[in-house]
Amino acid sequence: MKNVPKFETKRLIVRLVSLEDFQDYYEFCSDPLVCKYLTFNPYTSSYQAKRSIENMIRAYLAETDFNYSIVLKDTLKVIGSISLSFKGNHIAELGYILNSKYWNKGYISEVVNSFVSIAFIYFDVNIVIAKYLQDNIASEKILIKNGFYKTNIIQNGFIKNGIYYNLVECQRHNNA
Repeated sequence: MKNVPKFETKRLIVRLVSLEDFQDYYEFCSDPLVCKYLTFNPYTSSYQAKRSIENMIRAYLAETDFNYSIVLKDTLKVIGSISLSFKGNHIAELGYILNSKYWNKGYISEVVNSFVSIAFIYFDVNIVIAKYLQDNIASEKILIKNGFYKTNIIQNGFIKNGIYYNLVECQRHNNA
């Protein structure tokens, strides 16, 4: 198992997810605003958050996914998560989630650039891909700001609760 790096930005600590994070995860994973553009519906119990974190830890141990908690330096509150899922051939998929109380403060942009750099250097990834629902303008702005470019739009590429959504794929290459 790799000794996975923890890192810090100006305002944040980004470290591997821990079971102790479950209450904060429940807070943002139970928020309908946060879950609107995600693959899952809002959690209805803290047990779901615990199970989700247990699955993240199993994926880490299997070295298929690395899930990090995004923690405010000044309060040590977990406000979100960012992850890499390895797809083979030096390709990884980026995912992230942020508590809606902390939107529009630049936290995700602050983390994405550093996280992608770590993917390129530490995990030997050449391409990082990300997918988002076409209606999610905030994610589009974050990814473009951090050097990603659109590669594909899949019409009706995602279904949630019986509704079809267009899915945008984008990527960023390691130019090192």
